[in-house]
Amino acid sequence: MEKEIETLKNLQEIPGVIKVKDSFKINVSEIEVNFAIMELFEHGDLAKFLKSKDASKMTIEQKKEFTKQLLNIFVGVHKNKHIHRDVKKQNILIGKENDKFRPVLIDFETCVLESEKESHKDTVSTLEYWPLEYINAYLNGFNEYTNTELKKSNENENINLYIYNDNKKTDKIDEKKKMEHINNHIANATSQAMDIWSLGLVFFEFVYGQDLIKKVLKFDINSTNDIEQCNSLKNVLETKLNTFLLAMDPTNKNTPEDWTDIKGKINANDESEKLWNLIIKPMLNNDPESRPTAEALMSQFNF
Repeated sequence: MEKEIETLKNLQEIPGVIKVKDSFKINVSEIEVNFAIMELFEHGDLAKFLKSKDASKMTIEQKKEFTKQLLNIFVGVHKNKHIHRDVKKQNILIGKENDKFRPVLIDFETCVLESEKESHKDTVSTLEYWPLEYINAYLNGFNEYTNTELKKSNENENINLYIYNDNKKTDKIDEKKKMEHINNHIANATSQAMDIWSLGLVFFEFVYGQDLIKKVLKFDINSTNDIEQCNSLKNVLETKLNTFLLAMDPTNKNTPEDWTDIKGKINANDESEKLWNLIIKPMLNNDPESRPTAEALMSQFNF
């Protein structure tokens, strides 16, 4: 928590970042424990809010204003050279001022400075919010491990995890060494563009009412094996997502029946369509170099 408090102190001037009212340390059984007193938000997080009557009553104009405020938080965070690394609806609290709901960004425990990302070699975020470059980095690290360390460690009696090929147990692996290789690749794939991708998924569900990855594209985490999960999500992003993006074009008459409802919501009115075409769709580009920055996206909010 100490690192998170220090990060928050550096970002307190940004509207929408959770405010730290006080922080202190207490020795508990000779162990120093960090405490922080932060703002209280009675409406809970965005995941809870999306299930409420208040959310269902929001107009497209109100949703547009909310997404603009949330995006502006990331303009500030990114201008300060930080990468949040764990953007999801559970990390966005709901505030209310003058009868208007506003977003508040929390959970900066895994937030890093761009200049320090190489020193934070750990896998973060939540799988269904991972962009393609992050998944590829994870798989490349695993492949690197299997091509090097695995050959050296097959006879190690302390190893009790396995690689699965077609659900058949084949080789013993060392989980610690595996993650060392993976995290080296993950650090290289970490950028502010991953925040933009995850935020795009949050925007999609907030504006159109459905989880794009799980509900619309039907990604199902039906395996406990991390490599199988990554390969499954990789397939969804490389195939289903591209098909979905093409199908949402109002001139495309070959929309699968499962997607007609969500297509109707996207193209329901001028504001909804512009939110999709100008803001959300560009955020969901599989190429991180082609994803617009938070600041560039803010410049599109002139409709």
